[in-house]
Amino acid sequence: MANEPVVHVIDDDEGVRDSLTFLLDCSGIATRSYESAVQFLKVAPSMEPGCIITDVRMPEMGGMELIEKLKGLGVTDPVIVITGHADVPMAIQALHAGVSDFIEKPFSHEAILIAVRTALAHQQGRNEIEVERDDIQKRL
Repeated sequence: MANEPVVHVIDDDEGVRDSLTFLLDCSGIATRSYESAVQFLKVAPSMEPGCIITDVRMPEMGGMELIEKLKGLGVTDPVIVITGHADVPMAIQALHAGVSDFIEKPFSHEAILIAVRTALAHQQGRNEIEVERDDIQKRL
């Protein structure tokens, strides 16, 4: 389906990437995976809308830096942060950066699916509001 939302999975750990994409694919959710934030940023301006799952700690560029770069590019898709090295200050920083959810590894399949479905529903609602706003602007 052309308008189907896509979950963009960014993690340097191939096992985590494969596990997440398999889980989401089996749940009927389209995915794309990237081994680094740098790789993802190359496609970000033309990516399919949906949501983003990113690890906090990755070589070259971590998840928090990626979130700031995405904001600079005007990307508004919800971001779910996953990490194996969580602490309270990091969680607070992520929430202040506007992340949709913050999940510690190891995580349950249910926790990821709930976070993704919530993020996609939020994004869909935002898209519907933007379409309605554009329609009103045209009529004015």
